[in-house]
Amino acid sequence: GASAYAWSEGTGTFILDRTIAGEDSSRGNAIANDGTATGWTAPGRTAAAWVDGTERYICGDIADGTEGWFCNEGWDITPSGSHIAYTGAGPEDFNVRGQIVDVATGANTTIPFPPAPGDPFWDTLSVWAISDDGKTAVGEFGGGGFFGSPPYPVVWVEGIGTIDLQIMLLGQGL
Repeated sequence: GASAYAWSEGTGTFILDRTIAGEDSSRGNAIANDGTATGWTAPGRTAAAWVDGTERYICGDIADGTEGWFCNEGWDITPSGSHIAYTGAGPEDFNVRGQIVDVATGANTTIPFPPAPGDPFWDTLSVWAISDDGKTAVGEFGGGGFFGSPPYPVVWVEGIGTIDLQIMLLGQGL
């Protein structure tokens, strides 16, 4: 299968650990200054991190009792490697939502849907990028195409919530 890899000026290209993926595939999406990376790994295209060169699930090991948790893909990581933005849901929540995990502690923050009406069955909230401190994120909310609400950009700020980015910019006179 395909392998997540990293490149640095000093060491060149190297394949990231495939302990979990084995002969299956993995993909890297973002890397921090310290070499911590995020993306997905097999089985089931599950959000992953490579910390100190070792592959691990972001949402815990499937074998450790976290079954029922859908943990899709790591999208962004802070430059320090302290927080990773990923998409996931469950086990009680059907809709996929943006998530931010503290890499050191495993503490997870679920990004809430914006207060605007949406389709409770098809709409998702994806987080594409996070701030250096992990307290602000940008992404999109909606059905993403064929089903659900039309997607639109959102910003989430800890302590404030999820806001329609277009409305926020208009409110700022931009």
